[in-house]
Amino acid sequence: MTTRFIDRAIRSSVARAQRMQPGRVRRVAEETLYSSPAQRPLVEDVRSARDYLVSTGLGTAAASTVAVRRTDRTVAVTREGSMAAEIDGRSLETVPADAGPLARAAAAVGAAVWAHPPALMALAAADRRVDESVSRDLAECCGRIVFGAEVTEPGVGVVAGEGVVAAGSTAIDAVARLEAAERLATITLHLPDR
Repeated sequence: MTTRFIDRAIRSSVARAQRMQPGRVRRVAEETLYSSPAQRPLVEDVRSARDYLVSTGLGTAAASTVAVRRTDRTVAVTREGSMAAEIDGRSLETVPADAGPLARAAAAVGAAVWAHPPALMALAAADRRVDESVSRDLAECCGRIVFGAEVTEPGVGVVAGEGVVAAGSTAIDAVARLEAAERLATITLHLPDR
């Protein structure tokens, strides 16, 4: 009887807290979820991808985002302003799969990254496209590169003046695709206009 009473009291307190401070309760619940041992591989995958994005100059710690599909309807995304070295359970939040281009790409493919690679951004600003004929291997690695459209398959999407979304089966795969696309963009920038 005492156990049931305590259980009811705890549930009642949690329900009251959710009504009073829904954002805080949600954040604590997510921190608890992503700090659990079962979620360590996901957190480590996100941390590795974010570290590589920053170390290669493809993105910055404050402006790059990594997203990984959790379920058919939700995606785990790094919180805005999370620094790469600080990626842990507090750095991730769950968003609906239709919450924006990054979440939609992660939900469709498995994982996605948002960054600002300089050569791809320069090509988009100059209204030029990547010349995939310069390296079939790199073109195959990055998948389809689209300008101004959302990514719904493994590949890269460039939005002029905004940023770049790369999608892959894992966060590391998405970063590898972004790196290959950036290399193609760098080569294309060195080619004379055709």
